[in-house]
Amino acid sequence: MRKVAFTVLKVIIVATSIAYLYLRLSSEDLESVASSSFASDGPIPLLFLGILMLFISAGSWWFEAAKWKLLFQKETSLSTLQSLKVVLIALAGGILTPGKIGEYGLRAAAMPKSFRKEAPGKQWLNNFSLIYAGWIIGAIGTVLYAYQSPDLGPVHLFALMATGLAGLPVVHLIFYEGAAWLSKKLPTSWSSFWHDLPSGAELDRSRSRSLIGLSALRYLLFSFGNTLIWWGIGLHPNFLIPFIIIQAAFFTSIFLPVVSLFGVVVRGGIAVALATPFQIAPEGVLFAIFFNWIFQTALPLSVGLVLLLLHPFDKKE
Repeated sequence: MRKVAFTVLKVIIVATSIAYLYLRLSSEDLESVASSSFASDGPIPLLFLGILMLFISAGSWWFEAAKWKLLFQKETSLSTLQSLKVVLIALAGGILTPGKIGEYGLRAAAMPKSFRKEAPGKQWLNNFSLIYAGWIIGAIGTVLYAYQSPDLGPVHLFALMATGLAGLPVVHLIFYEGAAWLSKKLPTSWSSFWHDLPSGAELDRSRSRSLIGLSALRYLLFSFGNTLIWWGIGLHPNFLIPFIIIQAAFFTSIFLPVVSLFGVVVRGGIAVALATPFQIAPEGVLFAIFFNWIFQTALPLSVGLVLLLLHPFDKKE
């Protein structure tokens, strides 16, 4: 019965993910987009840009695997490849569920049985560190965006700086004190009640620093790849402008929690709005976001689906 249940779950996840990939790919007129001016007149040929993005995406997911390995460093000796397998298997669950709840379950299920209870708490710390590493970098980028934008004045600049700085004490506490400052309770994003801190969501100071550092490196590499696409296809001659638009879009999206499945759509709309003052064509922005999605989400997701089908969840470990 257990084996049948896991098989059914696999089929549902894989079928839904394939449908998601198909709908996302079919929503773009790739032939006309690839032959348009913003995809052919940039400083980097599209084919070479694709090759660069393969390496950038691989590096980004390597950092994600390194974070997962770090979180279990004292409990077990996971290799980076083993961690990468867990991370990619769980990717589909995060895309298809609100708040990446499904990713928590699949990361736990893909771990050896003796560590499954700790996995949700570890993943909570993992997501928390990435959001707040991105918060700081995104806040700095948003302030630069306000400074560079012809449509925003000093009042907006001051408000954005205050919002960004408000997150610094939280990052400081994580960086220096680990998760101990959270005590035993935390507010969850899907209810108004307080819940026990997930089992495993405790981290010493040294690993807290390393986790924040790896999260920042992953976020920066992801952002660099995305910015490289914008600049490479010729959306703007100044490399800094796409970078700060991307940071402002991420920073704004933090306050608009949506199902991960629709996250790319929401962030795409925000990015289009933020790019408008810089005279960047909306269709170019949407193509850049789609191009980034192909390499940083769709390809890793495809690999994860294969690993998911092959992984023996019912095996007694």
